[in-house]
Amino acid sequence: MELPDNDVVEWRRSIPRTLLILLLGMVMVAVSAAIAFDWLRTGLGILATIVGWLGMVLFSVASLGWVWQLTRKDSVVIQVGPLGFHDRRVSAEPIPWDSVDGVTTHTNQRQRFLILQMAPEVWRRYLHSRPFSFLSRITAMSHGGVGVSTNGLDRSFDELVATANKWHHSARPNSTDS
Repeated sequence: MELPDNDVVEWRRSIPRTLLILLLGMVMVAVSAAIAFDWLRTGLGILATIVGWLGMVLFSVASLGWVWQLTRKDSVVIQVGPLGFHDRRVSAEPIPWDSVDGVTTHTNQRQRFLILQMAPEVWRRYLHSRPFSFLSRITAMSHGGVGVSTNGLDRSFDELVATANKWHHSARPNSTDS
């Protein structure tokens, strides 16, 4: 299901940004491998070896996720409009504005997230059950709603916040968001 085209703003996958993130992921795999295999002969010990192996696994999986993003034919990732909010990475269908209690932002280690605040039973209904939405579930549990970032997308985070606030306030004129 897609949102109708009237006044819907879309965020698409940015190939250059996605390639840059993929390149950084590959660099981190190489650094992790250097630590795991002690290629620099630093003799850091077993803890460093374990951290190196965990880094290789984590950054390899993340890099594969970005490669998968590059191979997808439909480049639309987020749609925001008068009827709701749809981030295809985390929800199977658009989240209607009447299900959203508030729109806030959160920053964690220089990464910014838009948080669509909603009751736990509501976000559980809309979030995917697939493994890639695991981080979205952690964000939802810790921040009271669905978390969305614009990493690798063609439009800015500030545009996302402004657009989400605009439509949320239009749909719920008595809401008090920050």
